[in-house]
Amino acid sequence: MNYLADRLRRSHLDAWERWLPLWRAFFMTVVLGLTVAVVTEAPATAPQAFFLTALLLIWYGISLRWQGRAESARAPYLLAYQLGGWLVWFALTDLSPLYLFALFVLFPHLFMSLPLRWASVGAMLLMSLTLLRQVMLPNRGLDTWLILFSVTTIAGIILASFIEAIIKESTVRRDLILTLETTRRDLALAERQAGILQERQRLAAEIHDTIAQGLTGIITHLEVADAALQTDTAVTQAHLDQARQVARSSLTEVRRFIWGLRPAALEKQPLETAVQQLIEDWSASSGIASRWQVNGSRASLTADQEIVLLRVVQEALANVAKHARARQVMVTLTYLPDMLVVDVKDDGCGFDLVASAARRSERGGYGLPAMRERLEKVGGNLTVESLPGEGTTIVAEIRLTEGFAHA
Repeated sequence: MNYLADRLRRSHLDAWERWLPLWRAFFMTVVLGLTVAVVTEAPATAPQAFFLTALLLIWYGISLRWQGRAESARAPYLLAYQLGGWLVWFALTDLSPLYLFALFVLFPHLFMSLPLRWASVGAMLLMSLTLLRQVMLPNRGLDTWLILFSVTTIAGIILASFIEAIIKESTVRRDLILTLETTRRDLALAERQAGILQERQRLAAEIHDTIAQGLTGIITHLEVADAALQTDTAVTQAHLDQARQVARSSLTEVRRFIWGLRPAALEKQPLETAVQQLIEDWSASSGIASRWQVNGSRASLTADQEIVLLRVVQEALANVAKHARARQVMVTLTYLPDMLVVDVKDDGCGFDLVASAARRSERGGYGLPAMRERLEKVGGNLTVESLPGEGTTIVAEIRLTEGFAHA
């Protein structure tokens, strides 16, 4: 989480933070440029100029450690440290008045390194040193420079106060954005993890109720057949046939799971083709005849809607193979102006809806309730019509998303 927050912070740096490297380069360029100019004008001052310039740059480099992060409790000590650098600058101005131009970088550096209150005190001290240097220069009066530097210093403090207020507001705004983005990413991650856990639980439950039970049934039939192998060949053959039928049903379930875990298949072909392929594979493995029909003008669905419909058809066909004892299944996709209706109708034994619902509430189960839950998540609904001896019809309806036009 700290790594993510750090990445977000680096991506939301304020403008003054992004320009700090350029400012530091400017500071050093000004100081070195003044030294080159002074040494060019008076070569005899070179040793002192280079030595004092090196001290000033070292002083500046050390002060970068707390630039922009100085705490009020440490400010008096840092101000004293600033004064040490100014004394080096003052000695440089004794070599040449050209070093007065360094004030253009010394004043901003002061306000960038200390809290405003202490930086204002420092500005007064730096102004006093500047006035002292002006008095010490030959043929310079005090009055004009006093007025000039006083106005300049006061204006600089006012401007610095305004800039600091803007920086504080920008920092608060940036921190709020970082908090919101971090919270949003954490929420998305939590939702993704919850979705993964929910899907795992669903698959585990379905595997337990279908494939695991099928394998248990196969083992049971084979054990009975093995026991009757030497005494009753008819019983043996009957249980082998039952084991074969359960194996086929389990194979259908495995294929259903594979399709359920491969929603990318819908990206390569339309829903109708995917459903048709599913029906053909199911019919071949179950031995139950199937028919397939599409009515109406095809319309586009969202990816979630297509996946849900495919899974509903898979579940419905699996239930037919497992429970219905049907000879034929009819699957129909009907496109209405504002809705897609999928019917899965078999001619099997049917069942009592009320009694079946009561049994599911007692033992649990993931068939029809899971289908209904999936459909509700994408704005659809499920209807089951069945009577004992008259087959079963499962109707899934999904309202077409507004803006998805018919092809």
